[in-house]
Amino acid sequence: MLLDSVVYPDWHPRFGEVGPVYSYVLRNESKLVLVDTGIGPAHPLIDRLYSPTRRDLRMALRENHSGVSPEGIDAVVLSHLHFDHVGGAFEFPGKPLYVQRSEWDAAQAAKYTVPEFLTFPNANFVMVDGDMELEPGIRLVLTQGHTPGHQAVVVSTADGLVILAGQAIETTRELTEMQRSGNLSPAAQQLLDLDPARIWFSHDHDCWEPAEVSEVQR
Repeated sequence: MLLDSVVYPDWHPRFGEVGPVYSYVLRNESKLVLVDTGIGPAHPLIDRLYSPTRRDLRMALRENHSGVSPEGIDAVVLSHLHFDHVGGAFEFPGKPLYVQRSEWDAAQAAKYTVPEFLTFPNANFVMVDGDMELEPGIRLVLTQGHTPGHQAVVVSTADGLVILAGQAIETTRELTEMQRSGNLSPAAQQLLDLDPARIWFSHDHDCWEPAEVSEVQR
């Protein structure tokens, strides 16, 4: 589900690009799980640095997922606590918001995130220590790499494992180029060792599939 977009500033490796900001809704037999919550409301510093385009989270859920509302979401997984992943967390008061404890600790540092995005009424952050099964067929996997407590979501489907990698790896192109060079990051090696059928990323329109190793398609 495409929520937002940002224009990367001059210090960013993707300077000048317009990057998408994705969120995902997972549905098993009994639960709806949201992965990441987008940029959130207007914020002077974010708006100045990233020139974001926002899509209302409630509207996006309703339009993309047959009328689902934040109240209908059973749990939220936060891949990490940078602003563009937690800005909509306030829409889920009382709902469990799963975050790695090491990520929560890191986010207490100045300028790591937007503190008010984490301090809303009835916030219910649930600390996770490493890998865990969230629901049947949905696992949280500590990858680190992008941040100290970054986590990916691994989903069992009829077509094989699908990984929501967050920013453990930035893009399909980056992962493919690492494979070609034989120089995989620890997070990339960790996720590929799971033998996924597909990998999606927070800031890339494209997904990775094993066949893409032979040809960079962008």
